[in-house]
Amino acid sequence: LETSGRLMELDSRDGKLRVLYGDRLVTLLNEVRQLSSLGYDIPSKIMKCVDIGKKFYQYGVELQAVAHFYNTIDTEMIPSQQSLMLDLAKSFERLVKDPKVSQRGGGGDSSGQITWDNPEQLTRYISTLRATAEKLKTENLKLRRHHLTIQQIVCSLMNTDLLREPHKWQYQVQEIRKIMDTLTNEGYAAKNMKPWRAFWDRQLYKALELQYSMGLKALNENLPDIKIDLVFGEKSVQYKLPSSLQAQSSIEAIKATYYHEMKRFLSIPLTFKGCSDTSSSGKHLIFQSIMSLHSDDIVACFYTSNELFAKLERGLNQYKEWTVLGQVDIEELVEKNLQDVEDWERNFRALKIRGQDAEKLPNEVRYDCFVVNVNPLKLTIENQLRRLHDSMLSYLKRSIVRDANTIDTFVDQGLETLNDRPQTLDEISESYKKHEDLNSKRKDILPLYQRLESKNKLLRSVAGSGHEQLIQLQLKIEKFESMMNSHIELINEQKDILKKNIQSRYETFVNQCEKIKLRWQQFRPREQDMEDEKKCRDSLKLVREKEQEIQDLLKQKESLIEEFKLFGMDSPVFQDLDEVNGDIMQIKNVWGVYEEYQQELNDLIKEDWVTFRSKTYRFDEFLSNWQEKLKQFSTNEATKSSKKSSTSNMNIRIQQEIDNYRLITPLFKWVRGEALSPDHWLELFRILKMPRGTMLERLTFGDILKARQEIANNAEQLKDLNTRAQAEHTIREALRELDNWGAGAQFSLTDYIDTKQNKIQIIKDWKDLFTQIGDNQSLLSSLKDSPYYKNFEGQAQVWEQRLGILDECLHTLNQIQRKFVYLEPIFGRGALPKEQHRFREVDKDFREIMSDIASNPRLVVVAQRKDLSNLLKTMLDQLGRCQKALNELLEEKRSIFPRFYFIGDDDLLEILGQATNPTVIQSHLKKLFAGIHSVRFDESNQHILGMRSLDGELVPLIKKIRITTSVEEWLKQLSKEMISTLQQLLTNALQDSRKQIGQVPVEKYPSQISCLAESINFTEQCEEAIKNGELEKFHNDIKQILDKYTSVHINTDTTDGLVTDLKYKALIMDTVHNMD
Repeated sequence: LETSGRLMELDSRDGKLRVLYGDRLVTLLNEVRQLSSLGYDIPSKIMKCVDIGKKFYQYGVELQAVAHFYNTIDTEMIPSQQSLMLDLAKSFERLVKDPKVSQRGGGGDSSGQITWDNPEQLTRYISTLRATAEKLKTENLKLRRHHLTIQQIVCSLMNTDLLREPHKWQYQVQEIRKIMDTLTNEGYAAKNMKPWRAFWDRQLYKALELQYSMGLKALNENLPDIKIDLVFGEKSVQYKLPSSLQAQSSIEAIKATYYHEMKRFLSIPLTFKGCSDTSSSGKHLIFQSIMSLHSDDIVACFYTSNELFAKLERGLNQYKEWTVLGQVDIEELVEKNLQDVEDWERNFRALKIRGQDAEKLPNEVRYDCFVVNVNPLKLTIENQLRRLHDSMLSYLKRSIVRDANTIDTFVDQGLETLNDRPQTLDEISESYKKHEDLNSKRKDILPLYQRLESKNKLLRSVAGSGHEQLIQLQLKIEKFESMMNSHIELINEQKDILKKNIQSRYETFVNQCEKIKLRWQQFRPREQDMEDEKKCRDSLKLVREKEQEIQDLLKQKESLIEEFKLFGMDSPVFQDLDEVNGDIMQIKNVWGVYEEYQQELNDLIKEDWVTFRSKTYRFDEFLSNWQEKLKQFSTNEATKSSKKSSTSNMNIRIQQEIDNYRLITPLFKWVRGEALSPDHWLELFRILKMPRGTMLERLTFGDILKARQEIANNAEQLKDLNTRAQAEHTIREALRELDNWGAGAQFSLTDYIDTKQNKIQIIKDWKDLFTQIGDNQSLLSSLKDSPYYKNFEGQAQVWEQRLGILDECLHTLNQIQRKFVYLEPIFGRGALPKEQHRFREVDKDFREIMSDIASNPRLVVVAQRKDLSNLLKTMLDQLGRCQKALNELLEEKRSIFPRFYFIGDDDLLEILGQATNPTVIQSHLKKLFAGIHSVRFDESNQHILGMRSLDGELVPLIKKIRITTSVEEWLKQLSKEMISTLQQLLTNALQDSRKQIGQVPVEKYPSQISCLAESINFTEQCEEAIKNGELEKFHNDIKQILDKYTSVHINTDTTDGLVTDLKYKALIMDTVHNMD
């Protein structure tokens, strides 16, 4: 026994763990025990070895057990889980190879190996080995248990329908992943889990592939039921998904649902995760290949689905005949096909049978996974049958009502006709005709009544009640039949009565004509009536009245003659009526001309004078037209000797009246009265002697014609009245124009912001104001030349005084405002402290005046304010004193900085008032300094850093200039610094050029300095060349310098490039001049 040797070692050939406890020692212990039991004495030396062997035998047995466990553990492990045991196995192996590892944790000696002769270390080592082996065994059992659990789950999935129970698949796979995630959380490395996960992914693949294959073979039958409603819409039988929001859904929507379910099953291999971790990517998933393996089955599924949808389409055809009523207009169908009672009876019976057959239709039909709900269609069919029944019943009722109304109308009209008693022969003849007409129509009404009773009987059998008014209709028909039989006798009796009435009416009519004849002979117009206008009008009125009366009698005459002829009586005589009618026609021919004339004249005299006075040419046209008509009448009647006397007298009468009117028409202009005032009109009415109370509003052209004699007699007086009225009207309009101007004329105001940012309303458009006032003053002066001015002198003087005050105040206020706007920015910033009090007083008064004007901007308000003129004069004087002090200040500033003489007072005041404003500085520097277009400020705008020319060339100042409120001081510093900077730049340029022409750095120096430096260098070198006699050589040098300048390429797209280009152009010009 090698007590100082290693306890165990790993065989490098087979990897087995072997305990280094000799087998011969075991044999020795067994032999000694056997020999001792037989009574033999064992030598002490052997017993000593036996004692040592017994001492370590127990350790050897324990180590042998551990070695056996290690050597056989691989057979106990599941191959796919071996990677999970890898860390524990490596730990166990390290413990075998390096026993001292178990001692390092306890702080013991870590050098060398544990040997048999160190019992304490050996005991700890064996305990550690045993604990490690036990842990390895426990973990293996736990993993095997989890393995078996997953195995049961996968076996159950083999028998789980993937198509009908996808949620169970999802749950079971989730359980598997949960077991594996639990182990990961317990500390198993993810990379060690991969083989185990990959193993179960392949087992899941087998189960998934099995169920996927089985599902594809019966996909249509085993897909989840898709419920479809069979409906009627858009005049056809259709399928509709219950969940569809549309009123009707096409077969495409159902196909979409079906293919959605189909796609969800077919794409399971694409989305199936299995056990592997696919959080990063799914490239290593093996399940996707299932679809490729079953591509033929998938294609077969699509073919099967087409057959299924074809079966669905065929299923629609068997229901089409049930919905034909929905494809037509039922009302129109009923009205077209139901005419006789038999039609209604036959269709009511067929409708009842059809309803019974509809109830036998199945409630549900299955096409594989499609479950078709037929109930919606059955409800539609029942509804259509009910609508047809209701329509037939409604049409039957309407037909009964229509027939009843037709019969009732005929009977009512017949009774009304039979009840009429004829009063004239026409009515008797009409009664005969109506009787025959009623008799012919009665033949059609009786069959109609019989059909009506049959329809009513059918209605009672179908609806339970009939038409309520047929009883009353029957009574009317009986009454009608009775009256028809007695109607002819009634007509004959009435005919005899009418003959007697006609004779009596004839006698009364003859007596009436006799009376009319006597009255006409008494009051008929005479020729002497033509001389009086009033009698002419009365006669004309009488003729019109009698003509109308005779026309009415002639109509009665014609009616009596006709009635006599109809009853076969002798024709009557109407001598008196014929004589009067002839006489009236003769007189009408004579007076007709006058009537026409008078009607046209009446149309004119009704016009109101205010409207007609500008249209008096219409009266002239009227007179001219009638002049021509009278000539024509005279020519036409020259051959009619029987009417010549009366007609000629009437024409003469009208001609005389026309002549009288022609005399007065030129005088109408004096009574037109456009310029007359109400007082003038009263005076005109008095001159024309018009009735008291005559008013212009009610004055007509007829009133003027009535006063034609007075117009002719007082023509001169009317002319003077018009002249006076026109002059007074002109003055009155001028004064009214002034009043209107005074009421509406206002100041045009604008905002002015003072130095303290306060807003003041000031007046603008002064020129327009002065123009208006001057025009109004000229207008008043022109009115004084009128002889009628005295009547308006008081009102005119008021306006003359008001305009004078207004003109004076506004001219003064204009000067004040201009001076205030000029001085306020200066005094507002505190300039001239000695004059501040004076200006503040003016400022206060000016603001008060402008505030009053802003509140009431009418011009005349200024003239109405008391003492305003004196106040304005005082303000103007005070502002003059302020301006004088200001001028003295400006002269003082110019004496300090003479360049201020280059600019006007306004610019100087702006500079003094805003000495630190960069915008103001930039705008005025180019006026003070010829070469400075603008300056460059620092970021705070407190210092001037450089000068810039018009072309944008910047010259930085050597010393920056601080901007202060004392503008003349910092401007003097700017002038000095400008000179100093240019002087220094010239010195530097000459030094840089080494006094050689063409050597000045153009980009470094301003154009002015570059050109000046070149000129100085040229002068020196030229003088030297003259002294040395080398002018030709010097001329060639200058040509080379010119070529150098002209060959420079400059980018002028930027400001700097443009400035550089200008520098070279200036140098080129100077160089060309120097060459010359």
